[in-house]
Amino acid sequence: MNTAYTLSGLAVGTIVGLTGVGGGALMTPLLVPVGARLMF
Repeated sequence: MNTAYTLSGLAVGTIVGLTGVGGGALMTPLLVPVGARLMF
């Protein structure tokens, strides 16, 4: 398991728990650069 993904998931989970904002809204900006890297 990649450590960066684990830590970003932990951070997003903590923020979602504290704020109540949807996880998808917070995780999407983190996943866009990963998807762009996979495409090129």
